[in-house]
Amino acid sequence: NIVILDVSGTGMTGKQVSAQLKERGVLANPISEFRMRMLTHFDVTRQQCEQAMEILTGMLRESPVAAGD
Repeated sequence: NIVILDVSGTGMTGKQVSAQLKERGVLANPISEFRMRMLTHFDVTRQQCEQAMEILTGMLRESPVAAGD
């Protein structure tokens, strides 16, 4: 139920990614400058996990690094 993400390729720090996710209703904690931790609880459904990943991938597609800016 724990996922560790390396966000170094996004052009953002873990803290920045975390803040943007929080604005979208997804909570994830930075554990270092470019690593993040996401976890579930027994009351989190598979659908909610999939929705969180859709939000994360959509957000990263909109980032300046992904857009080539």
